[in-house]
Amino acid sequence: MTRRILLALPAVALLVTGACSPADAPATRATPAAMMPTPAPPVVVHVQVSEEAGPEAAAWAEELRTAVKEGHGDLSLASTPEEGVVVVRIDSVETGVEADPEPEGEGETTMMRFALVLGEAHREFSLAYKGDARPQAEALARNLRSLAAKADLPEPEDEADEADTEG
Repeated sequence: MTRRILLALPAVALLVTGACSPADAPATRATPAAMMPTPAPPVVVHVQVSEEAGPEAAAWAEELRTAVKEGHGDLSLASTPEEGVVVVRIDSVETGVEADPEPEGEGETTMMRFALVLGEAHREFSLAYKGDARPQAEALARNLRSLAAKADLPEPEDEADEADTEG
């Protein structure tokens, strides 16, 4: 009889363990992935060079386009200004200028002047640096979303709406 009890003991243990185990998770239970916030969509950016700017500005624009394409920042590249939510207009790039404060690094100081444009509104910026443009373009791409948010660009006025209300 004792032997029967010893043989039945593992079966009883399995039954008890099964009865005490939690039920399967319901299908509506949140998973860690479902609890994660949805990332913001990429900001659509168009990079253009001012008509008065020279070949250095065109080279800088290409560096910024490359940085956007490589995924620096949460951006996507627009082929036309109309497609872009924000337009980065590079106005000039000058090397051998003085800057206050003097940027860190070795070599000549380069000053890149640009504007963030939204419709007719724009805000101008300048970036002084030493060395290659590539790391600067990558940093600008990474920070472009917050820079555009801090630019506090006013809403563009819609002249078409004004014309509709007059007559």
